[in-house]
Amino acid sequence: MDTIPNGHYYVFNAGATLSRGVNRAVATFLSATLAFGAHHLAVLSGEESEPVFIGLFVFLIAGMVTFARFFPRMKKRYDYGLLIFILTFCLISVSGYGMTRLILQDGNLAMARSGFGFPGNSTSRSEA
Repeated sequence: MDTIPNGHYYVFNAGATLSRGVNRAVATFLSATLAFGAHHLAVLSGEESEPVFIGLFVFLIAGMVTFARFFPRMKKRYDYGLLIFILTFCLISVSGYGMTRLILQDGNLAMARSGFGFPGNSTSRSEA
């Protein structure tokens, strides 16, 4: 009969789960707010320069936060929050590009540039 060895691990900081959850919540809120603001500024800049501004914001903000992760105090306390900030900011700011072009077609809302639409919008209705 085989036995499964039990490993005993010690948690050195008991509040790790709470602080990690708070880091994640604060990072998600701040990055989402900043990403929506960056996307709004990029949309205000015009249709031709919108992707340039989105790329510039992603490069600058993600680069600054990545650089902040190199400081020992930031890495020790806020590394997980900074990582979530980078991921959320990049996801929200880039995913909003191209989603603002919505058209009304046959009474349904459909996306103009991308191939994805709401279910039922890709089928055509034949009126008899």
